[in-house]
Amino acid sequence: MRITLLALVAALLAGGCSKKAAPATQAGAAPVGDSKAPAVPAGDNPMMADGLEQLNKQVQQQQYEAAVGALVSMSQLPKSDKQEAQFRARLRETETALLQRAQQGDAAAQQSAQMLGRMMTGR
Repeated sequence: MRITLLALVAALLAGGCSKKAAPATQAGAAPVGDSKAPAVPAGDNPMMADGLEQLNKQVQQQQYEAAVGALVSMSQLPKSDKQEAQFRARLRETETALLQRAQQGDAAAQQSAQMLGRMMTGR
């Protein structure tokens, strides 16, 4: 299970790196006079927006390990203040959903909720 989670985290980070490279290349190719106009809105990380969208789908499709891996990966990404607030809210929502499903007898949800708790506290 940990191997699956680690593979997922690695895939998310590797996939995320390729998304970052494209805007950096475009910004580097811009003429010097255009350097004042940012390619991405100030402080917003497009990888965070994509990750937050996917998170709900993963929980709804009962892909709990993937959701936990995505949360852990997103916790490491740079975020704007707005995205940080969205991430914290989504983290609480996901944790609540996992705990509710665990109380209903879903063993996978219970295991993922415990894993999320350990990973986010660093224990």
